[in-house]
Amino acid sequence: MISLKLKNLEKSIKGQIINDYDRIFTPLQVEDLSKIINNYYNVTTRQIVIVTVDTISPYKDIQRMAADLGQYWGVGMTEKNNGLIILLCKPCRKITIVTGNGTELILTNQVCKEIIDKIMVPEFKDGDFYKGIKKGIFELISKWE
Repeated sequence: MISLKLKNLEKSIKGQIINDYDRIFTPLQVEDLSKIINNYYNVTTRQIVIVTVDTISPYKDIQRMAADLGQYWGVGMTEKNNGLIILLCKPCRKITIVTGNGTELILTNQVCKEIIDKIMVPEFKDGDFYKGIKKGIFELISKWE
């Protein structure tokens, strides 16, 4: 079931690639990430959405929240189920990558976990969330090819 919080988010973010509710990124960083993701979409039709929030409440599971967002917003093409959401809650110290059924054949949960643990989190520990997300996107794209 979709929570009221997700329905409220939907009004302002449906259709956007970068949904920076926690204001982690500068406008130039949002523009840069958007260009990378848009260029990839234009070549492949694969959709990547990034969401930052300051809480996952009323959810307890960040992965469930990301899956619900992807379903509710329709991330990925229906016939290909080729979407992917990166959901980051900096105050919660949680991040997840959730993929559509068509995507998870290549970007398995194990692959996504390794990208988070080995590529993204080290940058986050240095306080550079933009660099961690950007490097993670490039790694996801390279493995998705």
